[in-house]
Amino acid sequence: MGRLNFKRELARKFVHLLSVLILIIYIFASDIFNVKIALMILVFILIVSLEFEYFRIEVGNKIPILGRVWKYVRR
Repeated sequence: MGRLNFKRELARKFVHLLSVLILIIYIFASDIFNVKIALMILVFILIVSLEFEYFRIEVGNKIPILGRVWKYVRR
């Protein structure tokens, strides 16, 4: 039981690290290019994420890596 809780907590932390990754992408993109292009990159990431979520819910397709992470988070 303790091992499962540890894996679940790691999955939760992974989701939080993905959020930090978005901030890092924005900081680097705004530093390398400019703020408008950085925001366009983030909008692109948002659109791709929404499409993945749509396919996951409506079509039933799952992304293998994210499917494993969400399986542990939902438990």
